[in-house]
Amino acid sequence: MKLSVRDLLLFEESKERFNYSFNKSFLFHINASEGKTSLVHALIGNIIPFEGAVLLDERVVCSSEMVNLFRSNEIGVIFNKHALISNLTIFENLELTLAHKCSLMSALLRKDLILEHLEACALVHLSRKRPCELSSSQTKVIAFMRGVITNPKLLIWDDPYTSSDVTIERYFIEEMKKREDSGGIVIALSSDVSIAKKLGLEVVPLSHLRKSA
Repeated sequence: MKLSVRDLLLFEESKERFNYSFNKSFLFHINASEGKTSLVHALIGNIIPFEGAVLLDERVVCSSEMVNLFRSNEIGVIFNKHALISNLTIFENLELTLAHKCSLMSALLRKDLILEHLEACALVHLSRKRPCELSSSQTKVIAFMRGVITNPKLLIWDDPYTSSDVTIERYFIEEMKKREDSGGIVIALSSDVSIAKKLGLEVVPLSHLRKSA
């Protein structure tokens, strides 16, 4: 898989363009003040750039085709705000993701897959709890789980985090490795470069993508 940013000008008033091609996993070193959120949304097709394009395997992001890809299991996104549905249980939140993105999967297979992921993190006991009953760290793990449970080829992780729990840390790393082993990539965006070493990611400074508009 290859994700390309070509002569990207996010907004008319932007002073810099972005150019880069991604064919392996890495961590973008980027601060919030440098337009991190806008760049994330451009990468996944949520905003249409003023000029230039983002392409996934030469398919233009923001096209109707890209919307379908985003809704399928090819792209997973983990935002720093979990956006779990408050009146659903953790199991129901994960099942809703699978039902939406993997509509042909049977209810039994969805259940087995959800339990498999929860067991990998030793969090099966949370399956019937609601988001408000979870700790902050537990919520982050479930948000990550929701982003990877459809086995996307491209995973974009905004503000990645690690855990002091070795079981959960291993789950993070194994799920990222699955992307790479299947020819996919993980793109993380963070202002904390120290996290790259913990997750085994190469650091790419935002300056490597920039040129004057």
